[in-house]
Amino acid sequence: MKVFHFYIGKEIVLSQFLANAPSVGEAIKIKGRKGKILQVSEIDDRTVAVMVELDKVKKRSTSSLNSKRKR
Repeated sequence: MKVFHFYIGKEIVLSQFLANAPSVGEAIKIKGRKGKILQVSEIDDRTVAVMVELDKVKKRSTSSLNSKRKR
């Protein structure tokens, strides 16, 4: 079993202790956000760095929310 550090840019988003290594291009869900694995690199015999790209969060417009309010 190895320690997997999931990175977005230079920021660690998640660290997990896993038996199976994720593959490049695999879909992943971290903290409720969907994403894709870009790169997997082994640092040493126990540590693996995984670069992840998460999908953009779509914001809802407030004007559509206000029109549905009861007056």
